[in-house]
Amino acid sequence: MNRNSFVNNREEKKTFMRRIRLPFGIALFLTGFYAVTGLISIIRTGFPSGAGSEFWITAVRSLLFFAAMVCAFVALIKAALDSRPFSKTLTVCMKIIAGLYLAASFGLPRIPGYQTNFQILGSGRGTLLDGTYLMLGVLLWLLAAVVQVGFEQQNDLDCTL
Repeated sequence: MNRNSFVNNREEKKTFMRRIRLPFGIALFLTGFYAVTGLISIIRTGFPSGAGSEFWITAVRSLLFFAAMVCAFVALIKAALDSRPFSKTLTVCMKIIAGLYLAASFGLPRIPGYQTNFQILGSGRGTLLDGTYLMLGVLLWLLAAVVQVGFEQQNDLDCTL
């Protein structure tokens, strides 16, 4: 690898990061704000105690979103530190978030009293899958696979140069 190709590769990464600076900065700020305030809230008040279907439905939805935001925040910080659009951390975090939503699509309908607008294989007795969470989980899983391919190609390109 010669010095000129290394400098060009580094400049391409900086150019890409400059092009996405505004949405990247907004995403980093919002996920960080949500992760920090959510963590402070959990530490100050503790995990709320309660019983009943309504409590568990709300708690699972809130914790699911909180876990997704913390994972996204970690991936964005790693991307900012590396100045690389694709990373192993981003791929793993996206797979974790997809897995959480896929698990929620199966788990949430098991809570008595759970209602959904998009049920898959549902009847009057219950719902097998919540289609909203399933669709979101599958789309995130697909996006994670695309990011993983991008990460692998980025590594191949870095090794080639």
